Amino acid sequence: MDELNKQGTVDDNIYKQFLLIQKEFFEEVLLIFEFSVINRLQFVSITNLMNRRTVDTVLAHEKHRMSRIDDSTCCIALADIDQFKLFNDSYGHDVGDMALQHTAKIFDDGTRATIQLLASVVRSFYSFCPI
Repeated sequence: MDELNKQGTVDDNIYKQFLLIQKEFFEEVLLIFEFSVINRLQFVSITNLMNRRTVDTVLAHEKHRMSRIDDSTCCIALADIDQFKLFNDSYGHDVGDMALQHTAKIFDDGTRATIQLLASVVRSFYSFCPI
């Protein structure tokens, strides 16, 4: 601080801009840290896709990231397996699990690397697509 004082006065606008950039930087560091601490509870074991709580975190991160970009848009796609409970009850949970795994693989294979495929609940799939 003594060095700053020796250089003369500090422009208030530049200082406020510095504080804003510093705040954004620390928010990004926290988000990176949050995503780097991955554990098995963040994923649905049947499909190996992110669970609902992790989906909420990813969507909040993407919303924050997009808020800093002019004219940013995205698409959130939802796919739901109709009558899954009936299918699961009719053919058994093992076959139901295989159907979920197969469905997740079809979605995963059919999306670009920039699209995040997310699972919310057992029979629903979300896909976040930045445009």
